[in-house]
Amino acid sequence: MTAHPSPTAPPPSPAGIRPLTRALSGPMAALLREGDVEGRYGSRSEAVMATALAAACAGWTESEWRDTLAAAVPELAGWSGGQRRKTGGLRPRNPADADRRLATTWAKALRRVAHRPPVADHFAVRAELADLLAAADADPSVWKGAAGVTNRAVLAALVDVAAASCTLTPSASTRQLAETANISAGTAATALHRLAGSGWLRLEHPAAGTQAASWRLVRPEVTSTPPPAVEAVLDELPPRRVRFDGASSRRCDAFAHPINGGLGRVAARLFDLLDDGARGGLSTAQLAALSGLHPRTVHRHLTALQAAGLADYGGLTSSWARSLPAGDPDRLPAALAEAAAAIGSTGATARRAARHAAEREAFTSYWTDFTNRRGWAVQRGLYRPDQPTLSLPQAA
Repeated sequence: MTAHPSPTAPPPSPAGIRPLTRALSGPMAALLREGDVEGRYGSRSEAVMATALAAACAGWTESEWRDTLAAAVPELAGWSGGQRRKTGGLRPRNPADADRRLATTWAKALRRVAHRPPVADHFAVRAELADLLAAADADPSVWKGAAGVTNRAVLAALVDVAAASCTLTPSASTRQLAETANISAGTAATALHRLAGSGWLRLEHPAAGTQAASWRLVRPEVTSTPPPAVEAVLDELPPRRVRFDGASSRRCDAFAHPINGGLGRVAARLFDLLDDGARGGLSTAQLAALSGLHPRTVHRHLTALQAAGLADYGGLTSSWARSLPAGDPDRLPAALAEAAAAIGSTGATARRAARHAAEREAFTSYWTDFTNRRGWAVQRGLYRPDQPTLSLPQAA
């Protein structure tokens, strides 16, 4: 009986010429052994490409990957030798076409690994996150409109979580992202789906019970380019430093939703783009180019920032910058607190955090009770749920 290669490790090299390389990860080995049972991939081609990328990152050769793929589940093993008909079913490919298909997939995987080497340490993770933010800001028009500003804020919040955890697959709940981006949990969930649909995120593991979902941050291989007029404005600006670890001010009370009296997430986006004015500030056109927003929208929110004491306008230079208190890092927290008190949004973020904490506690209690009904205690008759207390009328 012929022994097939194990999907968890590369096949042994002939005569010990080449040392064994490292094995594939558990999820990738399960994909080869059981198939795409979780429905993570949109097609067989995507699943096969994922196995090629994993094998290339693990240092396998093309022949080792081909041998392992041939011993995988039929839906992956027969990918290169069959072609789907428009009317349904499969028709066999000729051997040369099947071999060319495998060679093309492996070459594409090698190019992608060379372009994006696998991250293995703290510095590589932060470099990849910085490249992702640079790709996000390559064409600011991608984030235009209120929905675009929300998507950009949620992406930045997820990058902050990833930088703090030193991983490219951060796990964060919608409530956690909502508190960081200063939006509602429902808005954060919608933004996550939009980001996944546009290719910036990929769901690694869905939420289960009290465990939050984990997302894979993806840097698109091809990014759109801004219009020539916007690109000319961006080229004239000095390089901007990539900042992590909560460098944004969007989670402050001053930038809560206008329904709570705050300036809103669009104003927070513009405030993050403003500098202290040491380089002359930024014009409305430059801020529009950096944010992807319409100049009239930019001017309206800059005026609101000025009224709250967070921005100043230089009439001679026609440029905007942070006000003196807001431009000083030491005085910035006090300036934001004073602005929140002036516009009546003090305590908005604390109330949201308290509401989220109560929701987490209630769900944890429910989930514990729900799982206990199906677990060990129920099977042995030891489950004793807390009885509700009824408010009965008291005798006089």
